[in-house]
Amino acid sequence: MAAREERLTEDLVLRHVQGEDDIKRFAAFLSTLNLVEGMTADCLLRAHPGTRREEFLMIQDSGTGEMASSSCIIPWQMRYAGAELSCIQLEMFLTNPRYRKRGLVRAQFKRLHELADERKSDVVIIWGIPYYYRQFGYGYSMDGLAFQSLPAYRIEEGRTATEAGYVLREARPDDIPSLCSLHGRAMAGLDVALERPAEHWKYLLGAARFPVHVLQEGKSGTVAGYSIHARFKKLVHIFESGIEDQDLALAFLRELKRGADEIQINWPRTQTLVKLSESLGSIPVKSTQWLIRIPDVRGLLEKIRPVLDRRLASSAFARASRDFVLNLFKEGLRIRIRDGRVSAVEPAGFVDASMGADGGNLNIPPEAFTRLLFGQSSLDALFDAWPDIVCRPEDRGLVDTLFPRMASYLYTPYHYYGPEMFTLEEKYLKFYV
Repeated sequence: MAAREERLTEDLVLRHVQGEDDIKRFAAFLSTLNLVEGMTADCLLRAHPGTRREEFLMIQDSGTGEMASSSCIIPWQMRYAGAELSCIQLEMFLTNPRYRKRGLVRAQFKRLHELADERKSDVVIIWGIPYYYRQFGYGYSMDGLAFQSLPAYRIEEGRTATEAGYVLREARPDDIPSLCSLHGRAMAGLDVALERPAEHWKYLLGAARFPVHVLQEGKSGTVAGYSIHARFKKLVHIFESGIEDQDLALAFLRELKRGADEIQINWPRTQTLVKLSESLGSIPVKSTQWLIRIPDVRGLLEKIRPVLDRRLASSAFARASRDFVLNLFKEGLRIRIRDGRVSAVEPAGFVDASMGADGGNLNIPPEAFTRLLFGQSSLDALFDAWPDIVCRPEDRGLVDTLFPRMASYLYTPYHYYGPEMFTLEEKYLKFYV
């Protein structure tokens, strides 16, 4: 465990949240930015099944006692083409304007990265200020917060879900087994996604008061689908859905269109409701992408070796034996392939890629490799942004086999979403809808 307390300057101390007073102080500090952020901080500290108080950081002025800056870790489990990866999200960054430009965020990133190493995290993700987090080793690598904008008039008239014999109601704790099953099936079309165990559903339905709704068959009582959605004036925003049947999905949209001008339906594009909205003429809207940092590339490649082996086994390299040098410029890795299987991933030290040098089989900047690894872009697409990528022609097929395009999307529900949100000033609610 990293040191609990560190004096950064004569007056500023970096430490973690400890007792009840600290929880209140941390939440009150976040509330100065946004009341909902403060509610969320309190909720995460008291009720989230995976968070740890020692991973909620606060920088305090030892003279005045006031907080100067904050941050935290939220843990997740990521599914990568069948492999399980440990993932953490960095959140709750806020600095009091009077203490800015003193390196406080950088000091917290250093501590957070130490905590990530202690957790043996495979992937660290963050969402936030454009470009800013690149300086801490993060690169844009995966879609998130993308949605389809569907004008309500494009939804044809017909039977609604309730008219078809379904009950649309708020989810209850006894629905959690159904929610787990439906969520798993809804995400089955993705190669990269975040897992959501029963404990997290319990957090969303309980402490976080999330707007989870289920579609229940009126006669049998079977839960046939779910939706996480909220209404703001004449806008309905669907954050996530798990409805497999297209007829039911259409009847559900008819239900939501009442009193609405627009329905926004979050990706992933593999889900029935999203594909249906596209067929009705919705428009895709993207904001930005998740920023990702891989603390240990070699360790991650070792962890996904079974995935790489499956890809090799079903390719023209099923019996290949060769050494493949992945040159990330600042470090090199040697991937040993024997009889169509990855036998080892070894450090290769510095690999000279200058003119006249052998270089690696694939020479690629770390940020570009992260996009390639998570299937966001092909090598051709990456080359347009990173012309320093060099791949030996004879190895192009192997690169495409090991690191193909993948369907990926990350959604991290954790905010407090209780009914009092809808009585707050519009500027707060609009941020979350």
